[in-house]
Amino acid sequence: MDNGQLNSGVPTLQYTIGFESPIGIVRLTAIDAGLTGVDFAEGSIVDSVGAPAFVSQAIEQLQEYFEGKRRIFDTLPLAIRGTDFQMRVWDALDGVRYGQTVTYGELTKELKLDGGAQAVGQALTRNHLCLLIPCHRIVPAEGGVGGYAYGEERKRWLLAHERNQRDK
Repeated sequence: MDNGQLNSGVPTLQYTIGFESPIGIVRLTAIDAGLTGVDFAEGSIVDSVGAPAFVSQAIEQLQEYFEGKRRIFDTLPLAIRGTDFQMRVWDALDGVRYGQTVTYGELTKELKLDGGAQAVGQALTRNHLCLLIPCHRIVPAEGGVGGYAYGEERKRWLLAHERNQRDK
């Protein structure tokens, strides 16, 4: 466990747990209030002891996702931090369903932003809860998969995985 701080300045315990997925090690970080991160780690992780039960639940759900057995994540407590704009963008991702994609421009239009596709892209790169907040489902209008904070190959895999499972 590492000592971290939530906005109040009061020290909180931070937990880190990892598991192997088909596209690398998935790292979960949490505080007692909720998950603070789900991302991909380069290298091994030393698992924290005493993590809250919801961390194990999140791992189970993510493993089911990778096995093609889960399309929607059950409610998990999230301790997400971001600007009001980032939170708006991340909330909008909830409407992009499993196996679907939306362009940066379409998301910008949904959020009623003029010329804000680049700002939307920047907010997506700051999403620390990938997979749970599915930023990989946002693609460029001109084709291709576009960027992804955890690598374009992972994004391609995630999109293909969802497309293949959706069609079953």
